Amino acid sequence: MSLSKVREFFRVYALAVVAFVVLLILTFITFWQTYSRVLERNEALFTLRTETAKSAIEKRMNDYIQILKGAKGLFMIADSVSRQEWKEYVAMVEVDANYPGIQGLGYSAYFPKSYLPALEAQLRAGGFPDFAVWPAGDREVYTSILYLEPFDRRNQRAFGYDMYTDSVRREAMERARDTGQPSLSGILTLVQETETGVQRGLNLYVPLYKRNAPLETQEQRRQHLTGFIYSPFRVNDLMSGILGNRFKELHLEVYEGSRLDRSSLVYDSDTIAHANRKHQDVLRISPIRLAGRTWQVYSSPGPEFGQGTALPWFILGGGMLMSSLIFIILYSLTNSRRSNYLKQLITDNATAALFILDKHQRCTFINPAARALVGYSLDDYKRTGFHELVHHSRLDGSPFPAADCPIVKALAQTGVIYNHESVFFRSDGSYVHVLLNAQPIVDANTVVAYLLEAHDISQRKEAELALKEKNKNLQLLNTIGRDLSAELDLKKLLQSVTDSCTELTNAEFGALFYHQDNGQGEKLTLHTLSGAGSEVVQDMAIAGLLGQEVVCSDDITQDPLFGKDTPYQGIDTSKLPVKSYLAVPVKSRGGELLGALLFGHRRAGVFTTTSIEVVQGIASQAAIAIDNSRLFETIRQKNDELHKINNDLDNFVYTASHDLKSPVLNIEGLVYALQAALKRNKPERVEEILEKIQLSIAKFKETIQALTEVARTNKNLHEDVEVFDLRELLNDVLLSIEDSILKSEARLHTDLVCSKMHFSRASMSSILQNLITNSIKYRSPERAPEIHIACARKDGGVELLISDNGLGIAQEHLSKIYTMFRRYHTHVEGTGIGLYLVKRIVDNHGGSIAVQSEVNRGTTFSIYLPQ
Repeated sequence: MSLSKVREFFRVYALAVVAFVVLLILTFITFWQTYSRVLERNEALFTLRTETAKSAIEKRMNDYIQILKGAKGLFMIADSVSRQEWKEYVAMVEVDANYPGIQGLGYSAYFPKSYLPALEAQLRAGGFPDFAVWPAGDREVYTSILYLEPFDRRNQRAFGYDMYTDSVRREAMERARDTGQPSLSGILTLVQETETGVQRGLNLYVPLYKRNAPLETQEQRRQHLTGFIYSPFRVNDLMSGILGNRFKELHLEVYEGSRLDRSSLVYDSDTIAHANRKHQDVLRISPIRLAGRTWQVYSSPGPEFGQGTALPWFILGGGMLMSSLIFIILYSLTNSRRSNYLKQLITDNATAALFILDKHQRCTFINPAARALVGYSLDDYKRTGFHELVHHSRLDGSPFPAADCPIVKALAQTGVIYNHESVFFRSDGSYVHVLLNAQPIVDANTVVAYLLEAHDISQRKEAELALKEKNKNLQLLNTIGRDLSAELDLKKLLQSVTDSCTELTNAEFGALFYHQDNGQGEKLTLHTLSGAGSEVVQDMAIAGLLGQEVVCSDDITQDPLFGKDTPYQGIDTSKLPVKSYLAVPVKSRGGELLGALLFGHRRAGVFTTTSIEVVQGIASQAAIAIDNSRLFETIRQKNDELHKINNDLDNFVYTASHDLKSPVLNIEGLVYALQAALKRNKPERVEEILEKIQLSIAKFKETIQALTEVARTNKNLHEDVEVFDLRELLNDVLLSIEDSILKSEARLHTDLVCSKMHFSRASMSSILQNLITNSIKYRSPERAPEIHIACARKDGGVELLISDNGLGIAQEHLSKIYTMFRRYHTHVEGTGIGLYLVKRIVDNHGGSIAVQSEVNRGTTFSIYLPQ
């Protein structure tokens, strides 16, 4: 504020300011003087009252010690003290009348366990038939209470009690025994207490020794101890007897030892004040040494202390109130003469956040709604300017010059703005959508200012954006619905689902992992991808479905579910740079897990509940479409298999009729020849014919066996697969054809990198046996057979290579070698179905077979089997 404005303020409000300052100064002077005197008085009074209370406690406890010492003298002047003598002594002292608060005056004998039976018998004979030292138990020494007066109902509860059995009492008794001085116990509960009105308790002990015994050393005092004179105290009764009602204005607490906590509290006059003592401005802690123990007396002013000391505050409050009232009255009277017509116009036209701009478009007034809208004060507008403060940029962050601003232009031209939508920037850097209206403020036909009102329409804008987003999502859902109902190509179908869900969830990238069984446990395999390369999401399935439920994390880098320690599966964020993470299972109608839709975003908190629910719905529909697509694919495969089986059946029937006809005709002719030989009585001819018949029958059986093998292969199109050791299976095959190997002197070489294989064991045995026996049968007569068998991993499957150095196959015959009963080396016996069976087995398992051969150099078969 400039100096001229300060001067103007004092000139206008001089009377109000002077009156306020003078009255305020007089009020503070009077208050301080009164307050200082009251503080001095209260402090002196508090110290005096605290010391008085402490002295009362010390004096009374010392009086009790003297009473116990007097009772000790009674034992010192007589050999024994009877129960009646003890009662008369206590009555003579008049403890209850002269020293209220004491529970009684008692005597406890100290004796060994050998004296226990005699003592109990003596007391039972003396009028206490039920007397027994308690608590029961075998101990070396006993300290039973024998006398306790007054012997009323409460004190009778302690009769016979062995105080040595309690650790608190024993500590005080041993200290009295060893020092020869009075000893005060710690906090305990008296055995005199009943079920109601229980108080904290104390015991005060004075030791008794044998008369005239030497007591200079601790050992002597222990040796000559005969008992204790003691008094029990109920603490509240004790303190009431000491303090009475003389210290009601103080709150007093007595603690045992140096700690001021509940565990060491002996006495508390007011629990409420104790609980809040940290808030006390005045307090005093005074130690008291009593019979071997130190008490801390904590005192603080109670609610009644210092009553009447509120006078200074009444003076201060009344003076300030009077000064303020006089200033307000004078200030209001001054302002009433300076009422401004412009403020009345503002009041009449205010409907929302209001800004008053002068003719130069400088802001001169804002109402509270305007400040709440953007967070700037009027001083901020005066320093910076209206446009430069709230309308300086466009939404894209680019500068918005005042010369281009439609608000500035409209005010400069007509001063009227009607339902103009714009954006104001807040003090925290955020923005708010506003609807603006403006009109000039006219006085005496002259425009003196402009009234600009702004309405916050952020919620309306959000609703519009939400509606647009909803319409967009509906369009995507319609597209997905059409694809799901019409598309049977599984790859296209899943890609459409992935792309649409990625867009619906606002994810940066998404993927669909398809559930496949690799024979060694199920796994998720990347099937479709949207928004990123496969290398980015290669490991997304690791953090995917931990079970079969939706997994959603607003920030996967902070989510303990994805930690790397057991039992969590973890995620390598260096390979998958995402924060927001969503995984939705895709399940069939039967509950089978078909796969998972996975989405990621580098920003945290992207996925909403609505988007998750939409994706779940799409996943359910996609599962149905996947089932349909898989069913369609299964039907197509079955049709292909059926077509192939029909073709094979035609070939089979034709071949069977051809190959079976020849041996049957041979046998038929030989039977006629046999009949003729028998008629002519030619035994040598009969034997020859019978040998030929046997050969024809063997050929017939061989053909039947081959046809059976073909039928078995066509029937078992989907044999059960298993994981087996290829080396073990190869050894079994070689063992079964060992005679052929030895006879041909064949040498076998193996290189089985992939010993474990996921395939039909019986089918693999048939492949190996057919190809190896072919290599042996069709060997070159010029060299010993060399057979190489190798196996390696390739493209997610297994490649099996079997090569030899045999006769080879002509190039023109290679395309026909898998035909049933087709043979190109007739000099060797065979059926012509071996390679047909191998090809059929490989096709049945979705594999492929290729052959390379050169005449008189050898042949190599390459078989690829998916795993």
